[in-house]
Amino acid sequence: MDKLDDVRAVFEKLYKEQTVFIENTHGYDSQKFSLWAGFQLGWQASRESLEVELPTKEPNPSQNNSYAFGYNRAITEATELLNRQGVKIKNE
Repeated sequence: MDKLDDVRAVFEKLYKEQTVFIENTHGYDSQKFSLWAGFQLGWQASRESLEVELPTKEPNPSQNNSYAFGYNRAITEATELLNRQGVKIKNE
């Protein structure tokens, strides 16, 4: 389970505990279904719209510039991690 799945689980738990559901007179809680469907759509939209902008890598660092190599490696690792979590990266 990734971090965003953990966040979703907490959100769902709070949503179910804190939301007041109104049942209609026929016993079918259509309002509850409608609210839950709205939550699902909102969650999906928030995941799809999540996009981050990472700094640009150092262009052509010299062999003895360990700072630039570390900087570029950190950006590469951050990109890989964000991609695994399903986060879009600007300009990629």
